[in-house]
Amino acid sequence: VRSRGLGDVYKRQKTIGPSIGADNRDRGIVAGIVGLMVVVAVMLIYYLLAGAIADVALLLNIFFVLAIMAGLRATFTLPGIAGIILTIGMSVDANVLIFERIREEQARGTGLASAIRNGYERAFSTIFDANLTTFITAAILYYVASEEIKGFAIVLMLGIASSMFTALFVTRLIFDFLVSKRLIKDRLVMLRLIHEPNINWMGMRKVFFVISGVLIVAGLLVFFTRNDAENNKYDIEFTGGTSVQINLKEGVSLSRQDVQERVKAIGRELGNPALQAANVYSVGESGRQYEITTTATNKTRAVVTFPEGQSQTPESVQAAIRAKQAELHRE
Repeated sequence: VRSRGLGDVYKRQKTIGPSIGADNRDRGIVAGIVGLMVVVAVMLIYYLLAGAIADVALLLNIFFVLAIMAGLRATFTLPGIAGIILTIGMSVDANVLIFERIREEQARGTGLASAIRNGYERAFSTIFDANLTTFITAAILYYVASEEIKGFAIVLMLGIASSMFTALFVTRLIFDFLVSKRLIKDRLVMLRLIHEPNINWMGMRKVFFVISGVLIVAGLLVFFTRNDAENNKYDIEFTGGTSVQINLKEGVSLSRQDVQERVKAIGRELGNPALQAANVYSVGESGRQYEITTTATNKTRAVVTFPEGQSQTPESVQAAIRAKQAELHRE
C-alpha cells in the first residue's frame, strides 16, 4: 500500500487476531470460577454460618471491583484477571483471622455479642497491617510497571480496598443483625481440626532462618545458572528469536490451537524446549494465515572452500558465498 503525501514511502499492515488472547482469557476466567467455588466451599464447610457470611462478603467484593472497573471504563488485561483471582484468595483472609479470634473469645466463656465485638477489634490491627503493606507494593508496581502489568496493580488495589470494606463492615453488619434478631443466640459453631496447638514457633526461629536462607540461595543459583538455550528461561521479548508466517493451502482447515499443538509436537520430537513453548497468532480474517513466534533460532553454518593457490577478490568471495546460500536454499 502506497501512502499518499509521503512520496515513495510504502507501508505494510498486518492484523493479528485475538485468538490466543481469547484462549488465555477464557482459561483465566475458568481458573477464577474454579478458585471461587473452592474458596466458597471451604469457608462454608469449615466455618459453617460464619463461613456463609464470609462468602457473601467475598461475592460482594468481586462485584464491587467489577463495578468500579466498569465505572472507570478500565479495560481488563490478562494480568488484571490474575489480580481478580488473587483477590478471591485474599478476600477471606481477614474473615479467617476474625473468626479465629471469635473462637478464642468463645473458648474463654465470653458471650456471643462480646466475642464478636472483641474478635473484630483484636484482629483489626493485623488485617490493616497486612493489607496496607500489600497495597503499598501494588501502588509501587503501578508506578513503575508497563501498561499491561498496571492492570494487575489496579485490580489488586481495588480488591484490597473493597475487601477491607466487605470483611470488616459488611460481615460485622450481618452479625449484628443476626444477634439483634436473636437468630443466633449462644455461640458460633465452627469446625476445628487442630485443638490447642502447643508449638513454640519462636523457639524454632533459627531453624526456619536457616531453611529460608538455603531455599533463597538455592533458588537464585538455579535461576542464574540455568542454560537459557535449553531451559527457555526468558520469552522472545527478552531473548529475540524467530517469527514465521505460514499460509495454509486452500481447503486446509486448522484452528490456531491445532497449529500450535503441531508445532509443540515437533518441538517434543526434536527435544527443543523453545519450540514446545512457541506461540501461534492468527493473522487477518481468512483463518488460513498464522504467525509462529519462538525463542528458537535457525542458525546454519556453512563452509566455503576456495581452491589453493588462487588469490581471491572481494567480488569472488561474495560470489562464492551467494552460491553456497543458493545451495543451502535448494536443500
